[in-house]
Amino acid sequence: AEETAAESGADAATGGKQEPQLVPPDAPPRLLRGQKAKNSAIPAAPAGDKNEPHIFPPELGLLKDADTTRMSISEQQTFARILKQADDHFREGEIDAGLALLKPYTSTGHDPAVYFPAYQRSYALQPQDALLHRLMAAAARGSENCYALIQPELKRIDPAELPADIILPLTRQAMKQQQYHTALALTRNFAKNHPDHPHLPDNYYLAALALAHSGEADKALPILQQLHTRYTDHPLAPHIARTLTQLQSGGQA
Repeated sequence: AEETAAESGADAATGGKQEPQLVPPDAPPRLLRGQKAKNSAIPAAPAGDKNEPHIFPPELGLLKDADTTRMSISEQQTFARILKQADDHFREGEIDAGLALLKPYTSTGHDPAVYFPAYQRSYALQPQDALLHRLMAAAARGSENCYALIQPELKRIDPAELPADIILPLTRQAMKQQQYHTALALTRNFAKNHPDHPHLPDNYYLAALALAHSGEADKALPILQQLHTRYTDHPLAPHIARTLTQLQSGGQA
């Protein structure tokens, strides 16, 4: 008979060869290789407040999701003007022209958390591996905007294709947003893919929490029991023990 996710999870936590099937997503795709441009809607520029003195160009409203703390006023004005010009092209159906304007702001040297409006438009219209990886790195550093943009992809992605070190911070973001199926998708097969990685107990503890919050405490308990037995000196040990006790008594994680 096919093993349950809980039984497989217990094997993974103890370093066994069998691996937890933690709510696997449907047919996880490869990364974005070969995908065609999506015709996603581009957010419209916010209307300016007519009662506010126009000290700065109204286009600066397009930067509300950008990190402008290290941009000069001149840089902000230029970036906002480019965004407006790109949006004008998109509204006219001139996708390539608009993307060409944004390309300098989505290059390797431009942090997605800082230049998020450019990445948001480019990723929606022409998703590429390079953009996805930069957005994932920014999400792992704590950018909620970047995480929200790529969350649907993270829910479907094969975690074996991701760098091992990035999975834990992305899973923490998923748990913070209470997106438990995304957390389970990210941690799926972690012990199989990275058997000696120091993040293994952290990832499986979060996977157990995600199962518990999803109403599957019966699958979370074996994982927690194995973590509790094996990682007695791990910094998470008190949290694992407390969560295990709570679930065994019928409480919430």
